[in-house]
Amino acid sequence: MQPLNAVPEETGLVMTTFATRGITFHPNPGEVLMCDFEGNVIPEMVKLRPVVVVAADHPAGTPLCLVVPFSTRKPEIIRPVHFHVPAARYPFSATDQWVKADLITHASFARLDRIRVGGRYQRWKLPHADLVEVQKCVLHALGFGYLTGGVSS
Repeated sequence: MQPLNAVPEETGLVMTTFATRGITFHPNPGEVLMCDFEGNVIPEMVKLRPVVVVAADHPAGTPLCLVVPFSTRKPEIIRPVHFHVPAARYPFSATDQWVKADLITHASFARLDRIRVGGRYQRWKLPHADLVEVQKCVLHALGFGYLTGGVSS
């Protein structure tokens, strides 16, 4: 993958630069990383964006994990598959963002990297309560919303 010189403004991240180097560690659920979706086809995610890892223990030990992307674009209709993240809730976010569990996907570790803030790569993790909310959104996205005690979307 080509290194990127800067994160586009619309990502809402407080950072200077980011280059996809790929990770060499197994991320934990709740970790927030950058994912380069270059090569995907619209309506799939097609650009660099932050993602939250929702599952990383692949049974075969392959370098894959399940991720859900963040977006600064507010959904036209807010559904149980969306989780709102207010501006500045996390140190790496300067604008309102939405976790969009309906866009859950596998990502190769080669597409992922840590977030770079102030010239340093850092590892960030969602608070447990937020991770639980994202996991509920994933259940809704998969048609298992009834497991959350809510209505499946």
